[in-house]
Amino acid sequence: MKNSTNKTRKNKKETVWHKHGFALTDQQQKDFDRLLLKYNINNKTRFIVSRIFSESTKVVVIDQVSFEYHASLSNLINYFKALGVSYNVLVNRTDLPVDSQEILKDISKTTIELSKVCQEIIKLTIAFESKVLQTTRNYGS
Repeated sequence: MKNSTNKTRKNKKETVWHKHGFALTDQQQKDFDRLLLKYNINNKTRFIVSRIFSESTKVVVIDQVSFEYHASLSNLINYFKALGVSYNVLVNRTDLPVDSQEILKDISKTTIELSKVCQEIIKLTIAFESKVLQTTRNYGS
């Protein structure tokens, strides 16, 4: 008799995989390799199955130029915020001497110029997003 103290395994439903093979011409293989490189596909099987059954496959392509632009823009925004906080602290001080009014006028002029620069940055960012970031990529191309 066998000892019944052994752990019993639960029967799990196992996925049955069926293998299929296919052949490509040289040109088809080049096109296939080009797609894999273009979209940085790591799992060929998942890609092929999604294409056969028309499932949607999402590919995230990191554009280095866009990434650097966003990082630089974030740094610039942080500088603007720090400048704005310093400006508000300076303007709202009540213990400033009378002769500091000239400095405040210069700061006010500089603030107006920075505001124009900020508006230009916003316009450039909107143009950048419409040209670069809003492009959609299709596997069929």
